[in-house]
Amino acid sequence: MVLQQALADLNAAYRAFFAFVAGRRKGPKVAESRFRSKKDRRQAVRFTKNARFSITAGGKLRLPKIGDVPVRWSRPCRRTPRQ
Repeated sequence: MVLQQALADLNAAYRAFFAFVAGRRKGPKVAESRFRSKKDRRQAVRFTKNARFSITAGGKLRLPKIGDVPVRWSRPCRRTPRQ
């Protein structure tokens, strides 16, 4: 799932860039995609609804086949935990 999401993001970025270069895209300038830094070790992940994750009452993330994972949230959670 995570690799599919990364490929979808890359595809959207390249489509926007080439549409801008060809003049088919209006709006602010779109730069070419860049590789992530080798010096920055921060990792981020985004799950779609198909991932079947849930958020526990303690604020942990429950993933199928993995279990409860401690998370440092970057923004407030909008979903209420399932019981």
